[in-house]
Amino acid sequence: MCRKIFIAAFLLAVTAEICSLEVKAADNLPAETVANQAAFADAKTSSGTKAFSGKKLAVFGNSITAARNSWAFRVRDSLGFSGFYNGSVGSSVWGRRVRPEGIAQNYGDPDFAGIGNSSHPSAQARNNNCAVVHIQKFLAEKPDFIPDIIILSYGTNDRLAEEREPALKEVIQRKRNSGRHHNENLSADDAFGLTGGMAWCLQSLVAKFPEARIIVLSPIQANTGLDKYRDKNSDNLLKMKTMRKLCRIYGVEFVDCYHNCGIDASNVEKVLLDGLHPNAAGQSLHASYIISRLVGSRH
Repeated sequence: MCRKIFIAAFLLAVTAEICSLEVKAADNLPAETVANQAAFADAKTSSGTKAFSGKKLAVFGNSITAARNSWAFRVRDSLGFSGFYNGSVGSSVWGRRVRPEGIAQNYGDPDFAGIGNSSHPSAQARNNNCAVVHIQKFLAEKPDFIPDIIILSYGTNDRLAEEREPALKEVIQRKRNSGRHHNENLSADDAFGLTGGMAWCLQSLVAKFPEARIIVLSPIQANTGLDKYRDKNSDNLLKMKTMRKLCRIYGVEFVDCYHNCGIDASNVEKVLLDGLHPNAAGQSLHASYIISRLVGSRH
């Protein structure tokens, strides 16, 4: 009897110590990160997934979205989406580009060379690797896939300016001028660079899926302590200003992962594989924040 009492007391003491350690660990995290993780935990319960059961999710982006166990797959699995499409390709950007080897094609072009990441042998396929072509492909190949939520995550690989990229003021004015009796919508011929490409994508998706919840994610922070990424964060902040304005004018959500997902200067060496791409811990932080936004502000 004494032995049983001793064992029971020991187990109670160990349990209390574990709970104490968990509380202390949480106390050391930023408040918003703790809240994001709480939303992530809630999303795994039946109450958290109920609102997404039977719904379809479509995501588009670069390698951070395409990667195995990226935020996209974690969101799908945690929230229990019944349909899922991932149109992401590594090294991609928002808009079409002009390069010495030629101009980015449209998906329906007769001589379309395909879509490829930075290691693809075809220069034309690499040049075609942009959100505009990703969306064109999706609309052409998946006419029966009607997403309830669409999330786009580009910007990390975009240049600050591209040849043939329309001015932001022009795009905004054309959007304001477009109405029932006046059409100034962008065509694929305008879809160059971040400004033209993102505007064309949002215009096309809003028109095609008026009932869908459309979300644009900002880039995440990089490790600027590495020479190759020294200017990455400052450039991303500039691009985010344009992205935020385009989201506002087209009436879609802008989610600021850069400032809020928990990946920052204090931990980039621990949660990024190479200074840019998240490891498992970084992917978890990224996903937790996106889930908190999906669960916390449902339409």
